[in-house]
Amino acid sequence: KDNKMEKPTYEEGSLGYDQEFLENKDKDLVVLLSGNAVVLVSPKYQAKVFTSSAKGSKGKSLGWINYKAFDGNLDPHMNAYGGENRFWLGPEGSKFSLFFKLGEQMNFDNWKTPAPVDSESWQVVEKSATGVRMEKQMSIRNYADTQLDIKVVRSVQILDTQQIENLLHIDLGQLESVGYKTSNEIVNTGQNAWTEETGAPCIWML
Repeated sequence: KDNKMEKPTYEEGSLGYDQEFLENKDKDLVVLLSGNAVVLVSPKYQAKVFTSSAKGSKGKSLGWINYKAFDGNLDPHMNAYGGENRFWLGPEGSKFSLFFKLGEQMNFDNWKTPAPVDSESWQVVEKSATGVRMEKQMSIRNYADTQLDIKVVRSVQILDTQQIENLLHIDLGQLESVGYKTSNEIVNTGQNAWTEETGAPCIWML
């Protein structure tokens, strides 16, 4: 008789269902825990917070995962994997755009999301049960033909009930909750300053 425990199967829409799906796509998926609260962070998929739950693996998955986007070839414009909190860079348009090459018309055919925030993986530099810090070195040329060398540092920290109450000035009582905060920083690692002539990147959170 086989005494091995069967791997649990979760209903679609639950945190456990999405965790199993993401673990099959990203072996380094980070699971942050605080009581029954869970937050799933993916270094492979651009350091996204994909989803969270206030009631553990069987609780409702509160984020959005575009399951079909993980299969097939990369989309040349943008790969909409989903996510509950995503890091991007701007500006999207203007003479300093990061989404168009110098001289190209600014239309959808030429619009392409920079690979470091669209399809490339990030590096985990620090991790615990409640937090993770990730980094990515990027080299992006903007519409002004300026080479932007950028180091991005992104941290995600799950909050406990007391932290949520303190931040919101409320008493949660018996209410089940999940909360987290992100910290995002960009550093110029190139030889030249970012000026009004060269353009500068900005942090764009969704």
